[in-house]
Amino acid sequence: MGRRRYAVHSSALPFLGTEKLFLDIASFVHQTRLLILQHSCLKTPILHWKIGRLIVDYEQQQVMKEEDHKELLSQLSEQLLKKFKNEVSLPIFEECCQFYRVYPSFSKKSEGDENAIIPQFQVLLTWDHYRLLIYIDSPQARNFYEKEACNSNWSAHLLEHFIKGRLFERLSTSRNKES
Repeated sequence: MGRRRYAVHSSALPFLGTEKLFLDIASFVHQTRLLILQHSCLKTPILHWKIGRLIVDYEQQQVMKEEDHKELLSQLSEQLLKKFKNEVSLPIFEECCQFYRVYPSFSKKSEGDENAIIPQFQVLLTWDHYRLLIYIDSPQARNFYEKEACNSNWSAHLLEHFIKGRLFERLSTSRNKES
């Protein structure tokens, strides 16, 4: 599949190198839209992870401050909203960055194709599941909920119910009492 190029006005994005960042994200959104049509909503976590990776990597290369982070996301959101309507927004970008920070490692990398990097998370869960999981601070709790949601085929709504009910903490406490 050929890579589409999108016209960007350089004055619209004042950060150095942002045009390429915009084009890369726009390309990922376009490519993933096609995949979604073929493979349902299970591919959207990969899209959001890749967007998060692009943004976090860009910020690390530019050594950006927190206020620059918010401004960059605001500008990207504005530009991408023009292209993709309601599919990308500032809160989504924040969640993409958080998603990448929480799941930074890879399960495999294809030879010679940087864009073929596959993140190490359960692809059987939807973006709605991961939008809940990325805000769990404890890696052990997050891992528990992720595995249980996958193995038990929990909906995102049921996952949210168990997280709010602190299932992991209750099970951990009962296991500690038995020991």
